[in-house]
Amino acid sequence: MSANFHPSFYAQVVVTLLLLTGIKALDMLVVEVLPLVSYVKCVDVWFGACYAFIVLALLHSLIVHCREAGASDEPRKRRGSGGRCRPLLTHNCLARILFPACFLLFIVIFSVLYSL
Repeated sequence: MSANFHPSFYAQVVVTLLLLTGIKALDMLVVEVLPLVSYVKCVDVWFGACYAFIVLALLHSLIVHCREAGASDEPRKRRGSGGRCRPLLTHNCLARILFPACFLLFIVIFSVLYSL
């Protein structure tokens, strides 16, 4: 049984994996410069949150595209008439708002906690 994914799925996976690789490279560079300590540093929290958001974005795109591929075998369009999202992609449209909003909330909380 082969999955019938939308062509943009593969691009999303590649971009997500490149982001994950880039964040890991930055993390390794920062860890090299900082001294080894036994407690959690501010930068550890930052990179941990970045890893979490990237992995969640990858899981989200996988879930959306698997549900879309399993819904029907006929060719699909990303958008319905009038620019509105189709029912299967409703939580994809919701995630376009929630992911950035959650990351901005994390930035605000992070800034407040670590600026004290």
